[in-house]
Amino acid sequence: MSHDAGIAPDRSRLFRKSRRLIVAIAATGALALTGCSSSHSTSSSSSSAPASSASSSAAQSSSPAGATALFGSGCATLNLTDASTAQFASQPVVTAATAMPFFTSVVAAATAAGVVDTLNAAPALTVFAPDDPAFAKQPIGELQSLLTDPAQKQALIATLEYHVVPSEVAKAQLTGSHTSLQGAPLTVAGTGDSFTVNGSANILCGPIKTKNAYIYVIDSVLTPAS
Repeated sequence: MSHDAGIAPDRSRLFRKSRRLIVAIAATGALALTGCSSSHSTSSSSSSAPASSASSSAAQSSSPAGATALFGSGCATLNLTDASTAQFASQPVVTAATAMPFFTSVVAAATAAGVVDTLNAAPALTVFAPDDPAFAKQPIGELQSLLTDPAQKQALIATLEYHVVPSEVAKAQLTGSHTSLQGAPLTVAGTGDSFTVNGSANILCGPIKTKNAYIYVIDSVLTPAS
């Protein structure tokens, strides 16, 4: 009896020591795991930050920043640069054209035809716009007749609509056939910075980006097939 009583306290002390040791080991392991998790999280954050930055850089580099850069042999003569045309990006197409001194004839034609509001309100257009010298190449009196003779109004509207494509056509998509607002196709051919429309009108400069359109300045008036 006395022998068992002597052993019990020893066993009790041994149990308490073992328990404290187990608790200490468990606490040490928990701290180690916490430290490892924290280190892994920090490492993941560090490694993901460059990836996010790289992803952002890739997105920026893939944006079509040069998609609307001006090209054409006539840009210098018309005093058109990317900087000088940037102001038109917030203006609808005819409003922007009104501010360009070489478009007085085409703006007058759009006004006489009553299509200014329609063109300005369109969601997306490409306009192959003849400059003033292009209209001057027309037979004497023809333009004046189109602008002033009520009987010629539908012909004027059809002619203007033939110069307009109901979508934005960037330089990379120029080559090929495009259906005009008038319904007949326009054919653009060329490479590099040299393009023609229907084989006769040269693109002098473009694309001038407006709020709702790309404008390409051409040197001849296009005539739809009758």
